[in-house]
Amino acid sequence: SVKRCDLILTVSEYSKKRISDHYNSSLSSIKITPNGVRMVPGVIEPEATLKRNYGLEKYILYVSRFEPRKNHLTLFKSFFGLDSSFSEYKLVLVGSKDLVVTELDEFVNSLSQSERERIIHFENITNDELNTLYNNCSLFVYPSKAEGFGIPPLEASLFEVPVLCSNSTAMSDFKFYGENLFNPENTDELRCKIINVLNTTEENLNVIKEKILKKYSWQHSATVLHDLLHTVMEK
Repeated sequence: SVKRCDLILTVSEYSKKRISDHYNSSLSSIKITPNGVRMVPGVIEPEATLKRNYGLEKYILYVSRFEPRKNHLTLFKSFFGLDSSFSEYKLVLVGSKDLVVTELDEFVNSLSQSERERIIHFENITNDELNTLYNNCSLFVYPSKAEGFGIPPLEASLFEVPVLCSNSTAMSDFKFYGENLFNPENTDELRCKIINVLNTTEENLNVIKEKILKKYSWQHSATVLHDLLHTVMEK
Protein backbone atom coordinates (compact mmCIF):
# COMPACT_ATOMS: atom_id res chain seq x y z
CA SER A 1 0.00 0.00 0.00
CA VAL A 2 2.78 2.45 0.90
CA LYS A 3 4.59 1.76 -2.39
CA ARG A 4 1.50 2.05 -4.60
CA CYS A 5 -0.62 4.75 -2.99
CA ASP A 6 -0.87 8.33 -4.24
CA LEU A 7 -0.83 9.86 -0.81
CA ILE A 8 0.67 8.83 2.56
CA LEU A 9 -0.76 10.59 5.62
CA THR A 10 0.18 10.42 9.28
CA VAL A 11 -0.38 12.46 12.44
CA SER A 12 3.09 13.59 13.63
CA GLU A 13 6.70 14.21 12.62
CA TYR A 14 7.71 11.20 14.71
CA SER A 15 5.30 8.89 12.90
CA LYS A 16 6.40 10.36 9.58
CA LYS A 17 10.03 9.48 10.27
CA ARG A 18 9.12 6.00 11.48
CA ILE A 19 7.14 5.29 8.31
CA SER A 20 9.98 6.63 6.18
CA ASP A 21 12.57 4.48 7.94
CA HIS A 22 10.49 1.32 8.04
CA TYR A 23 9.25 1.38 4.45
CA ASN A 24 12.22 3.18 2.87
CA SER A 25 9.96 5.97 1.66
CA SER A 26 11.14 9.53 1.11
CA LEU A 27 10.12 11.98 3.81
CA SER A 28 8.76 14.35 1.19
CA SER A 29 6.18 11.76 0.12
CA ILE A 30 4.63 11.60 3.60
CA LYS A 31 2.28 14.37 4.70
CA ILE A 32 1.09 15.28 8.18
CA THR A 33 -2.57 15.79 9.07
CA PRO A 34 -2.50 16.19 12.88
CA ASN A 35 -5.19 14.95 15.19
CA GLY A 36 -7.57 17.60 16.41
CA VAL A 37 -8.37 18.37 20.03
CA ARG A 38 -11.30 20.26 21.42
CA MET A 39 -13.10 20.84 24.67
CA VAL A 40 -16.07 18.47 24.81
CA PRO A 41 -19.19 20.43 25.82
CA GLY A 42 -20.59 19.50 29.19
CA VAL A 43 -20.86 20.36 32.85
CA ILE A 44 -17.70 21.21 34.79
CA GLU A 45 -18.27 20.73 38.48
CA PRO A 46 -16.65 23.18 40.92
CA GLU A 47 -13.67 22.26 43.08
CA ALA A 48 -15.99 21.97 46.09
CA THR A 49 -17.75 19.01 44.45
CA LEU A 50 -14.46 17.13 44.01
CA LYS A 51 -13.55 17.81 47.60
CA ARG A 52 -16.95 16.65 48.87
CA ASN A 53 -17.23 13.52 46.69
CA TYR A 54 -13.62 12.35 46.47
CA GLY A 55 -11.61 14.30 49.02
CA LEU A 56 -9.74 16.01 46.18
CA GLU A 57 -8.44 19.53 46.61
CA LYS A 58 -4.83 19.67 45.42
CA TYR A 59 -3.87 16.96 42.97
CA ILE A 60 -1.64 15.98 40.05
CA LEU A 61 -3.47 14.32 37.15
CA TYR A 62 -2.43 11.69 34.59
CA VAL A 63 -4.91 10.44 31.97
CA SER A 64 -3.83 7.19 30.31
CA ARG A 65 -4.47 3.47 30.36
CA PHE A 66 -1.98 1.36 32.29
CA GLU A 67 0.75 -0.37 30.27
CA PRO A 68 4.58 -0.27 30.41
CA ARG A 69 5.15 2.40 27.76
CA LYS A 70 2.78 4.77 29.55
CA ASN A 71 5.46 4.96 32.24
CA HIS A 72 3.38 5.41 35.38
CA LEU A 73 6.36 4.17 37.42
CA THR A 74 8.50 7.25 36.73
CA LEU A 75 5.61 9.49 37.78
CA PHE A 76 5.02 7.47 40.95
CA LYS A 77 8.69 7.59 41.93
CA SER A 78 8.86 11.33 41.27
CA PHE A 79 5.62 12.03 43.14
CA PHE A 80 6.57 10.03 46.23
CA GLY A 81 10.05 11.55 46.10
CA LEU A 82 8.60 14.98 46.91
CA ASP A 83 9.30 16.27 50.41
CA SER A 84 6.71 16.68 53.14
CA SER A 85 5.79 20.21 52.05
CA PHE A 86 3.82 18.62 49.19
CA SER A 87 2.06 16.02 51.32
CA GLU A 88 -1.35 17.64 50.74
CA TYR A 89 -1.23 16.71 47.05
CA LYS A 90 -2.80 13.54 45.72
CA LEU A 91 -2.02 11.66 42.51
CA VAL A 92 -5.10 11.11 40.34
CA LEU A 93 -5.02 8.53 37.56
CA VAL A 94 -7.70 8.10 34.90
CA GLY A 95 -7.59 5.03 32.67
CA SER A 96 -8.14 1.31 32.41
CA LYS A 97 -5.62 -1.29 33.53
CA ASP A 98 -5.05 -2.89 30.15
CA LEU A 99 -1.80 -4.68 30.98
CA VAL A 100 -0.10 -5.85 34.14
CA VAL A 101 2.89 -3.65 34.98
CA THR A 102 4.78 -5.74 37.52
CA GLU A 103 7.33 -3.07 38.51
CA LEU A 104 4.57 -0.57 39.16
CA ASP A 105 2.61 -3.05 41.29
CA GLU A 106 5.73 -3.82 43.29
CA PHE A 107 6.40 -0.13 43.86
CA VAL A 108 2.83 0.52 45.05
CA ASN A 109 3.01 -2.49 47.40
CA SER A 110 6.17 -1.02 48.94
CA LEU A 111 4.32 2.16 49.94
CA SER A 112 2.81 2.71 53.36
CA GLN A 113 -0.96 2.70 53.81
CA SER A 114 -1.03 6.50 54.14
CA GLU A 115 0.97 6.87 50.93
CA ARG A 116 -1.31 4.53 49.00
CA GLU A 117 -4.29 6.58 50.15
CA ARG A 118 -2.85 9.51 48.19
CA ILE A 119 -3.37 7.58 44.93
CA ILE A 120 -6.85 7.97 43.42
CA HIS A 121 -7.78 5.88 40.38
CA PHE A 122 -10.82 6.36 38.12
CA GLU A 123 -12.07 4.14 35.30
CA ASN A 124 -15.03 4.49 32.92
CA ILE A 125 -15.78 8.08 33.84
CA THR A 126 -18.02 10.43 31.86
CA ASN A 127 -16.82 13.36 29.75
CA ASP A 128 -18.23 15.71 32.38
CA GLU A 129 -16.19 13.99 35.09
CA LEU A 130 -13.04 14.05 32.98
CA ASN A 131 -13.51 17.73 32.16
CA THR A 132 -13.94 18.45 35.87
CA LEU A 133 -10.72 16.61 36.73
CA TYR A 134 -8.81 18.46 34.00
CA ASN A 135 -10.21 21.82 35.02
CA ASN A 136 -9.40 21.55 38.72
CA CYS A 137 -6.00 19.83 38.77
CA SER A 138 -2.93 21.67 40.05
CA LEU A 139 -0.75 20.04 37.41
CA PHE A 140 -1.12 17.56 34.55
CA VAL A 141 1.80 15.21 33.89
CA TYR A 142 2.28 13.05 30.81
CA PRO A 143 5.36 10.79 31.25
CA SER A 144 4.68 8.36 28.37
CA LYS A 145 7.75 6.89 26.67
CA ALA A 146 6.18 6.26 23.26
CA GLU A 147 3.24 7.75 21.39
CA GLY A 148 2.22 8.12 17.77
CA PHE A 149 0.62 11.43 18.77
CA GLY A 150 -0.32 12.13 22.41
CA ILE A 151 -3.69 13.83 22.92
CA PRO A 152 -4.18 14.07 26.75
CA PRO A 153 -1.57 16.81 27.44
CA LEU A 154 -3.14 18.93 24.69
CA GLU A 155 -6.60 18.35 26.17
CA ALA A 156 -5.33 19.43 29.58
CA SER A 157 -3.85 22.62 28.14
CA LEU A 158 -7.26 23.63 26.77
CA PHE A 159 -8.29 24.04 30.42
CA GLU A 160 -5.31 26.36 30.97
CA VAL A 161 -3.68 24.18 33.62
CA PRO A 162 0.11 23.66 33.84
CA VAL A 163 1.37 20.64 31.86
CA LEU A 164 4.59 18.67 32.16
CA CYS A 165 5.06 16.51 29.08
CA SER A 166 7.50 13.81 28.02
CA ASN A 167 9.85 14.88 25.21
CA SER A 168 9.91 11.35 23.77
CA THR A 169 8.67 10.24 20.34
CA ALA A 170 5.66 12.21 19.05
CA MET A 171 5.57 14.58 22.05
CA SER A 172 8.85 16.12 20.87
CA ASP A 173 6.62 18.03 18.40
CA PHE A 174 5.08 19.96 21.31
CA LYS A 175 7.74 22.70 21.37
CA PHE A 176 5.31 25.17 22.95
CA TYR A 177 5.77 23.43 26.32
CA GLY A 178 9.35 24.71 26.41
CA GLU A 179 11.05 23.96 29.73
CA ASN A 180 8.07 21.82 30.75
CA LEU A 181 9.20 19.01 28.44
CA PHE A 182 11.24 16.33 30.24
CA ASN A 183 13.11 13.08 29.70
CA PRO A 184 10.65 10.31 30.71
CA GLU A 185 13.56 8.11 31.83
CA ASN A 186 14.78 10.69 34.36
CA THR A 187 12.90 10.52 37.66
CA ASP A 188 14.93 13.30 39.28
CA GLU A 189 14.32 15.69 36.39
CA LEU A 190 10.58 15.12 36.58
CA ARG A 191 10.55 15.54 40.35
CA CYS A 192 12.40 18.88 40.07
CA LYS A 193 10.04 20.10 37.36
CA ILE A 194 7.00 19.13 39.46
CA ILE A 195 8.38 21.16 42.36
CA ASN A 196 9.12 24.13 40.11
CA VAL A 197 5.64 24.18 38.56
CA LEU A 198 3.80 23.76 41.86
CA ASN A 199 5.84 26.61 43.35
CA THR A 200 5.44 28.95 40.37
CA THR A 201 2.49 30.73 38.83
CA GLU A 202 2.61 30.13 35.09
CA GLU A 203 1.50 33.09 32.98
CA ASN A 204 1.60 31.71 29.42
CA LEU A 205 -1.13 29.08 29.72
CA ASN A 206 -3.51 30.99 27.48
CA VAL A 207 -0.78 31.39 24.83
CA ILE A 208 -0.18 27.62 24.82
CA LYS A 209 -3.93 27.00 24.53
CA GLU A 210 -4.20 29.28 21.49
CA LYS A 211 -1.25 27.60 19.76
CA ILE A 212 -2.85 24.19 20.27
CA LEU A 213 -6.25 25.33 18.99
CA LYS A 214 -4.61 26.78 15.88
CA LYS A 215 -2.41 23.79 14.99
CA TYR A 216 -4.35 20.81 16.32
CA SER A 217 -7.86 21.36 15.03
CA TRP A 218 -9.92 19.13 12.76
CA GLN A 219 -10.61 22.17 10.58
CA HIS A 220 -6.87 22.65 10.04
CA SER A 221 -6.33 18.98 9.22
CA ALA A 222 -9.33 18.95 6.88
CA THR A 223 -7.93 21.96 5.02
CA VAL A 224 -4.53 20.29 4.67
CA LEU A 225 -6.16 17.08 3.41
CA HIS A 226 -8.38 19.00 0.98
CA ASP A 227 -5.38 20.79 -0.54
CA LEU A 228 -3.36 17.57 -0.78
CA LEU A 229 -6.20 15.78 -2.59
CA HIS A 230 -6.41 18.60 -5.14
CA THR A 231 -2.66 18.37 -5.69
CA VAL A 232 -2.84 14.61 -6.28
CA MET A 233 -5.84 14.92 -8.62
CA GLU A 234 -4.05 17.52 -10.74
CA LYS A 235 -1.11 15.20 -11.46
